[in-house]
Amino acid sequence: MNKDSEEQKLELPLMPLELVFQALAVMGLVFLAVIFIALYKDLPEIIPTHFNIAGEPDAWGSKSSLIFLAALPVFMFALITVLERFPKIWNMPVQVTKENAVRQYTLARAVLTLIKAEIVWLFTFIFYFTCQVALGNVGGMGWWLYAFFALIVATPVALIIIARKTNKI
Repeated sequence: MNKDSEEQKLELPLMPLELVFQALAVMGLVFLAVIFIALYKDLPEIIPTHFNIAGEPDAWGSKSSLIFLAALPVFMFALITVLERFPKIWNMPVQVTKENAVRQYTLARAVLTLIKAEIVWLFTFIFYFTCQVALGNVGGMGWWLYAFFALIVATPVALIIIARKTNKI
């Protein structure tokens, strides 16, 4: 039996934390669909399409551009879901051996699932606040986007550090 066939037969247990991340990602897509359906028809034809560093709109365009903004997290969700199923193509930060393969791939898949949920929610919030600005309910994105982005960067790193130090994840 060659190395490729052994790796293909590798059974990776699903971590409870992964189920939470998957559920969060799906909830983000559902929320995105709900706000798209609820708000799109009420939007003006011209909406903000870009925001400056202060979170204020600095470019405007057709409301149809929101279709792309709503489709992007759906595409990313689908792409990452497919990638989660093929651990042997991942670029791992450590050497994967027969002894550590299950742990390394399971941890990497959990981080990938977390990143998927974060991407979905980031674009969902951007979509929501773009609609709110277009409707005149808020003046701009505000500070929340920077805080959320910092959380997105820090959370997977923290998960990896905790997992490697505790051997519990």
